[in-house]
Amino acid sequence: MDVEVPTSILMSPALAFYEQKIHLFYCAQSGSKWAIGEALANPEFVSNGFWESKPISGKYKILQMVYEKPPNTDIKVYLSENNKRKLLSADSEIKYPYQRKKAKFNLPENVENLFKIKLEFLTKNSESSPVVYSINLAK
Repeated sequence: MDVEVPTSILMSPALAFYEQKIHLFYCAQSGSKWAIGEALANPEFVSNGFWESKPISGKYKILQMVYEKPPNTDIKVYLSENNKRKLLSADSEIKYPYQRKKAKFNLPENVENLFKIKLEFLTKNSESSPVVYSINLAK
């Protein structure tokens, strides 16, 4: 017996926060039908939270991060290797349009082939959170 598995495609998701709601806008395809959709969620801001990357291999020298830190929020960047965390500090910071910034972190020279990037998000504002738009590694 052959079973047909429907294929679905999700394209161009965009996440936004306004009117005290989190909005996810997207284009989706199921079979030959396309639709534009929106999903809503009530936000829950907590005083701190963590994000950790998958293990990264390679001899990288630079980490660049584009982010936004609204008032009373912060982001701490750690390098995690062999169950040890090292807090990184930005070597340079460039202001982008709006409230975005780009920071450059020089990674330690003795980083082994397997490490993780760990971010700590902090807020004292129950209606705001820091946001990371991109993280890039360079050799």
